[in-house]
This record gives sequence, structure tokens and C-alpha cells, in this order.
Amino acid sequence: MEKRNGKNIIEILKNEYGFTSEKDLDRAIAEIGFIDISVFCLKAKEKKVKAS
Repeated sequence: MEKRNGKNIIEILKNEYGFTSEKDLDRAIAEIGFIDISVFCLKAKEKKVKAS
């Protein structure tokens, strides 16, 4: 699993949402009221697969 760090998050926000600055993010939050960024904060769950 890829470990997410600040640089990864900045690249995702830039590439996926076009945010290139904190001002862009603040403007988007003001326009829609909130942005769910929990995906960047939660640890992914691992699936365990049984061998057949």
C-alpha cells in the first residue's frame, strides 16, 4: 500500500481538482460549504484473502 504524505495529497488536489494553492481550496470550500477530505486522513483497511 502506498503511504500518503503531503506531497501525494498536493499532487492529487492539483491533478484531480485543479487546486494549486491554499486560496483555491479555501474558495472551493466557501462555494460548496465543505469538502470531504477524510479519504486523505483515514488508514485503508486491508482485505484478507483465504487461500483455496
